[in-house]
Amino acid sequence: LGSGCPLPRCRSDRRDRHRGRATETFGPANSRSAATTGQAFIESWFSKLKQRCIWREEFETLDQAREKIGAHIDRYHHRPHQGLAYRTPREVAATWQDHQDDLTPTA
Repeated sequence: LGSGCPLPRCRSDRRDRHRGRATETFGPANSRSAATTGQAFIESWFSKLKQRCIWREEFETLDQAREKIGAHIDRYHHRPHQGLAYRTPREVAATWQDHQDDLTPTA
């Protein structure tokens, strides 16, 4: 394993039985770590993607699936968001750009 690479994990419900050389070599597996709690948002989002797009369509080709799913994702990202005071991400980004222009020193 190279430097900077995460250690592979071994999962088991019987931790005491499977401890040993593999656990010492690869590190303990912990499926309830803090890293998994950050996945709740993406798991919810992916579930909604399947409900609202994937399961409602019959895709004839992989290209058709890519096109439809891509269009759905684009619509999702360009809709008004509650967390952005019902503005689109593009509208919010434009206000950041306006402030960046004010902060940029002139020569």
